[in-house]
Amino acid sequence: MTSQLDLVQLQKLCGSLLPDVGGGAVAWHVETALGQPGMLGLFAGNWLRDDVVDRAREWHGDMVGEPTGFRGSHAVRVEQGQVGILLATENAAHYPLLRPAFVLPLEWRRGGRSSVLLPAGMADFADGVLRDVRVTNLSLHLAARLEESGTDLSGLRFSYESAWAALAGGAIVVDQNGLTVPDVLVTAAWARTEGLPGWITGVGQVGEKLDEAAVHGASIVLLPQENAIEAGQWRERNPDSPLKIRHLSNVPNDPERVLAAVLQALEKEPKRTGNTLFTDRCSYYVRMAEEKLNEYYRDQLLQEIVEQLEPQIKAEPRLHNAERLVIIASKSWSLGFLLTALFDPEHVLILHDGRLGDVPRILTDKLETFARKKSPRRIATAAECRPGDAFDKDVADALTAFSSADGVGTVVDLTAGYREFHFAVLAALPANAQVMFVHAQQDPRYARIRPSTERVKVVSIAGR
Repeated sequence: MTSQLDLVQLQKLCGSLLPDVGGGAVAWHVETALGQPGMLGLFAGNWLRDDVVDRAREWHGDMVGEPTGFRGSHAVRVEQGQVGILLATENAAHYPLLRPAFVLPLEWRRGGRSSVLLPAGMADFADGVLRDVRVTNLSLHLAARLEESGTDLSGLRFSYESAWAALAGGAIVVDQNGLTVPDVLVTAAWARTEGLPGWITGVGQVGEKLDEAAVHGASIVLLPQENAIEAGQWRERNPDSPLKIRHLSNVPNDPERVLAAVLQALEKEPKRTGNTLFTDRCSYYVRMAEEKLNEYYRDQLLQEIVEQLEPQIKAEPRLHNAERLVIIASKSWSLGFLLTALFDPEHVLILHDGRLGDVPRILTDKLETFARKKSPRRIATAAECRPGDAFDKDVADALTAFSSADGVGTVVDLTAGYREFHFAVLAALPANAQVMFVHAQQDPRYARIRPSTERVKVVSIAGR
């Protein structure tokens, strides 16, 4: 049985002993050594230079008269659910037949111990990554196709610091029952400080890694902000490359929050029309990109959340037959979607203080066309209540103009506003209007509500 490949063998096979890629010796070594189980196996196609593989194939065809069975460039690509890490070939000048950088496809799996086929020291590094992100019961392995081919990398050792963000992001996604996408690559290290927040730090050989990501077929590469200059230089050399480069913040924080941008790019968005569970979609919502948050809540979660809350509404006589709804605008539109879906009012009043930019106008437009049942056209109005001496009067005027004569059929929600708004609304509340709020648990890691924890509460006001 062929022994595992070690660094000495690697230099003999791909280093100074074989500088001429046109010689037949190259083809022999590629096919009989690197391409055989127990050494690099299929991974040889990810690490060998394309011209080495091409010339080896040509030589084989000329000498043997039939195509070689060796699989060349990128024989194993990152598949959905796997994590690809970008590593640099250390002392690349000593290994002229190898790529200066390569992609190693890995998998996080539940339970067990990390594979003994991983490069030396990677299992211990993976354990440290799991501790950083407070994830347990996962183990790291070579991609299934590599393991099945008998690839054994345990005789090789690399510097793994740049793999931290990719492994950490992948571990969080897998731990939350999510699925990683195959065309996003991450290279970023992590600086730890005992008892203090850590931060993303730079990596080396950025140009070589971006070259490899581009030929590997990646659509996005995430890099530390510290490497912005190198990334800019690469872009100048490759102006027509479709590869998108994004930078990760180096502001000290907890690992989960630092990795937010990684999760947003690395994780596949689960759809309600697929086989994903509601609980998994709720968990994904907590981690997803801010700019898509409200639409995802509306399109992928709202139906189930409304079904959970409707019994509470039906059990509360004071909330029956609501035709008018008053809400306080915030950056999150999700609450507006939820309340509109629950009550389907004919009229909606959105109170705001002018500090949210275009949010009130956008929310007004969206609620007018959302979930129409009672009326062919819902009327939504935004009312600005100026901070300062006129604030209470503005709130009172807006409520008076909006409510019916006796307030019947008006529901006022106090969830998403500020204390000043709450006092002003309560002071000017129309007769017989009902006051309620939606309570939801917060996820402490991401400072975001956890969907499916919403509960409707009605406020009882003495004397009313």
